[in-house]
Amino acid sequence: MNEFIFEPMHSPLELAMARLHRGDSLSAKRFLALVESSEDSSAEDAALELEQLGVILDVAELPRIVGNPETQARLDLEEKLLQQGTLLENLEGNDPLKLYLEEMSRFRQIEDGSDLAVKVAAGDESAMKELGNGFLSCVVDCAKEYVGMGVLLMDLIQEGSLGLWQSILTYQSGDFRSHAIWWIRQAMARAVTLQAQANGVGQNLSEQISRYQKADTKLLTQLRRNPTDLEIAQEMGTDLEETVALGKMLREIQNLAKLKHTDAEPEQTPEDEQAVEDTAYYHQRQRIDDMLSGLSDRESELIRLRYGLDGQLPMTALEVGKKLSMSVDEVVAVETAALGKMRQNAD
Repeated sequence: MNEFIFEPMHSPLELAMARLHRGDSLSAKRFLALVESSEDSSAEDAALELEQLGVILDVAELPRIVGNPETQARLDLEEKLLQQGTLLENLEGNDPLKLYLEEMSRFRQIEDGSDLAVKVAAGDESAMKELGNGFLSCVVDCAKEYVGMGVLLMDLIQEGSLGLWQSILTYQSGDFRSHAIWWIRQAMARAVTLQAQANGVGQNLSEQISRYQKADTKLLTQLRRNPTDLEIAQEMGTDLEETVALGKMLREIQNLAKLKHTDAEPEQTPEDEQAVEDTAYYHQRQRIDDMLSGLSDRESELIRLRYGLDGQLPMTALEVGKKLSMSVDEVVAVETAALGKMRQNAD
């Protein structure tokens, strides 16, 4: 049987990124949670690495947290005017966004651009300028998809324009428009994600995940079974959907932190498949072991026997007493004291 080794060799973020392929997307919320769990990882560096992998950040689930009231007011205004279709009409005459949009409207829009992109690849500088100007309207259209998400529209356009030029420089063949839109959106999504981190979203997620873990451990001790998502939600005072999402992120981080993948994929045997199925059980046991770590050896052994934590059936107080040469009253007293310690650790 090929052996599974549970040893943290890489950060959860590194392991998660190693599983991604070109064309994939990664939830920006999940990305920030992984960044927070990886002390040596920079969000900006990791986002650039995703860019090189051809993976785009999906910002749809990011909470909209903005620290500056003036910025929030401007974001709300831009979102409202775009929904009404009256952006240009209602901006002040000297507004930088209004001035830019008016100037951009003078350039001829290009729908495809593949022919020009081929010329650019051959070294035609005039084609590069024409292609860049002709796709500025595409940048603005893409920016509208991210409006209100923490980054001002003008800043989104600037980031998207950088993405556009990157797409021109990296084009090799195929549909240029699709290629350009990917780079434009990638640049904007990265800006939105990094701004969300600056606004405290990543730290907030880390704190919420920590609260989830403490609530889970506390309820496990009190109920003597795995708590349900609803019970954890009630303990935390959060809604069920958010609690389920936090639980998924916590389990992923735990799994990635514990599970080491060998460089070469071994041939799977029935025993290996069973080992994969037991991975969740392994992590549950790890959590229980952490809870027992604050107990004395005697207390830990007694709790393991009483609740069948070593894969055996739970024992009665009488059976434990016979095994450990203790009276039933002594077993009950030690068990009560041990559970009290575990509850304090959970709190």
